[in-house]
Amino acid sequence: MDFNKLKEIPHPGFRVIKTGIAIFICLTIYSYTHRNGAALATVATLICLQDSVQKSISEGRNRLIGSAIGGLFGIIFVSFSFLHLHYIVYNLACMIGIIGLMYICNLIKISSSISIACVVYLTIIIQNSSSTLETSIMYSINRMIDTFIGIVVAVVVNKSLHKPSPEEIKIKRKENFSEVEYEVINSENCKETKWSGGISTEIYISPLNSLLSQKDFDFRISILDIQEEKSNFNNYKDYMRHIMPIEGKLKLDHEGFHIAKLGEFSQDFFDADWNTISYGKAKCLNFMYKRGYYGLFYNIKPNTSFELYKDKITAFYCLKDNTTIVVNDYRRVIVNEILNKGDFLILKKVHDVSKNVYTVKCNCLGSDNKELILIKIELWK
Repeated sequence: MDFNKLKEIPHPGFRVIKTGIAIFICLTIYSYTHRNGAALATVATLICLQDSVQKSISEGRNRLIGSAIGGLFGIIFVSFSFLHLHYIVYNLACMIGIIGLMYICNLIKISSSISIACVVYLTIIIQNSSSTLETSIMYSINRMIDTFIGIVVAVVVNKSLHKPSPEEIKIKRKENFSEVEYEVINSENCKETKWSGGISTEIYISPLNSLLSQKDFDFRISILDIQEEKSNFNNYKDYMRHIMPIEGKLKLDHEGFHIAKLGEFSQDFFDADWNTISYGKAKCLNFMYKRGYYGLFYNIKPNTSFELYKDKITAFYCLKDNTTIVVNDYRRVIVNEILNKGDFLILKKVHDVSKNVYTVKCNCLGSDNKELILIKIELWK
């Protein structure tokens, strides 16, 4: 056995370890209290333990709302005694209930709660054919209690096991070598802001003390979570913009110029001062930079290699857990990082490139060679 190769296997990510600890705590609580519903609580813990405390709370809120609405629909179903009707009428009533439940969730804009709402509703009306109004009410209440316990465990563990120092703010680690200067930014430390179409998560801005609202930055990379079917992009005079959906599809109408229909990992390039309307819900990589700069997105698959250039800033947005980025100069390794989904690495400066040729190698353990693992972003003047 080649033990050197074993050393190269990446260790479990911090989020994986946190999830295991949270599940252990949740199971221990139920073992100690002898309460039923451990499966429901651990599922809530598993889903709600996101890569940030804010996301954990948001996911938990969605599950609580879904449990309450699904339980309410189940109680209404039982109260009308549909369980004792002919099976055709019963099945039609189930169908109408599901349609009404999904419609109402969409109508009041809580579509993220639809799945759990339907699960609770169907469990009440199908699992126990002899359900009474009282048992249905008790099931709904217990479901919410179990979900709440799971959420609390997820949030407490997430908050307790990640306490970045004030000087970290958003940078996980900064390394300065004589040849290459780079930063790794963890997705947990990125700042979220709301805009008219959804949520914008800033990954990197240069200079670091510049602000999007002041429009004094040279370039900015962010994730746009477009949550409205129709949205108006904000205008930024003297800036260019790249958009790439990483989840979902998008149609961009640049009034008076062109219309772009974008699938996942396709891109559009346009003037940020144009009047742009987007159609469709999607999560997009958003890249803006001042006129005079030039930028590009590249889709990177496993086992990809390329050379670095001194006059370009090169960055990577990670799409898969356990993705490695290695930079070497044929003599030694300069950079060796393991990234998880949502992490970001930027190679800001490359020194003495005339003396050495720096090669970047990108790979991902366990990924198919056809899968995308990274989006490479290049910027130059």
